[in-house]
Amino acid sequence: MSARLTWSSLATVPIALFGAGVGALLTWHHDTQLYATAEQQGELVGCQESAAVNCDIVNTSAWSEIGGVPIATHAIALYAAVAILGLLAARGDRTARAALWVAGVLAVAGSAFLFWQSKVALGYVCAWCLRLYAANGALLAVVAEGGRPERPELPRLVGSGALTAAQLAVGGNG
Repeated sequence: MSARLTWSSLATVPIALFGAGVGALLTWHHDTQLYATAEQQGELVGCQESAAVNCDIVNTSAWSEIGGVPIATHAIALYAAVAILGLLAARGDRTARAALWVAGVLAVAGSAFLFWQSKVALGYVCAWCLRLYAANGALLAVVAEGGRPERPELPRLVGSGALTAAQLAVGGNG
């Protein structure tokens, strides 16, 4: 395994840890804004409201949940899976490397969709969401830096895909 491939696989881990942390922060904010008392609600650190930015509106909109679960909550599990995949890929697991590519592409596509939704449907963006979109772009960039993945073994790739789909369906995941 080349040093470039190992570096790019390991570089996904801090990106994933950042993403999971932001997911936790946004989950907390989502739940606080929707279910806490007025005294418990507060401003989200790092999200200065302006004419274009409003984390409260974006993070509590109809677009902020999938199946009744905040997207940010889904993100925690997604980024945990990415961290594990990064470690496995760094150890030479071809299937994990291919799954990182898929995760990076889907994360960027999901970010583009959610950005468009927040700008067009809501008229605002969330500063923390923008940070996650950048992390998703960085994830894809570092995976791409490692080069094109080798073709994984099809049964393992199907199994990984089924596991990811089950995780999404259960509520633990852009």
